[in-house]
Amino acid sequence: VTAGLVTRRLNLPEGAQVISRYQQRRIDGTAWSTQTTFYPAELDNYPAQALFERAIEQAGEDYTRLFVEIAEEAR
Repeated sequence: VTAGLVTRRLNLPEGAQVISRYQQRRIDGTAWSTQTTFYPAELDNYPAQALFERAIEQAGEDYTRLFVEIAEEAR
């Protein structure tokens, strides 16, 4: 995944900083799936509780869009 692709998908300016989160799911100790998620770096300063509350309120929506909206509010 290129940096340009990530920033475009998150509707961020080219060269914007992002945070990546890597998850590995296991079943009976065997790696079953992996996932890497990218978030705007501004979310690092956004209160975790507020992110959690917004995610619960809007469960079922596209989380990428939700986090972009939250990042825009934090700017």
